Amino acid sequence: MAGQVSSRDIDDELRGRVPAADAELALRFSQFFLAGATPEFFRDRSARDVADLVAGSFRHFLHSRPDRVDVEIEERDDGAGSVAVIRTHVSERPFIVATVREYLFAHDLSARSEEHTSELQ
Repeated sequence: MAGQVSSRDIDDELRGRVPAADAELALRFSQFFLAGATPEFFRDRSARDVADLVAGSFRHFLHSRPDRVDVEIEERDDGAGSVAVIRTHVSERPFIVATVREYLFAHDLSARSEEHTSELQ
């Protein structure tokens, strides 16, 4: 990972956001989840910000099932304004990421970042 935060800092923050029994699994999930993240993804984000994103995605992934479509929308204020976090888990349908992105752009909304973890099973 590149940027201003270290993977160790993210791991330390993440451990405090998941039950102790899930900590090792959450840390492995974090490695996969952040593996393709670009340096821009980490720019202007603290270890806490990244850990919050990973923890939310980890919880969503834990409760998702391969035989259904799972979608979660969370609205929050990130200090620079209101943002919506959209989490999806759709087995064998990775095009949903592009579909959501195109929908947002068609409505003059921007996607600040995208993480695609379809290879996690």
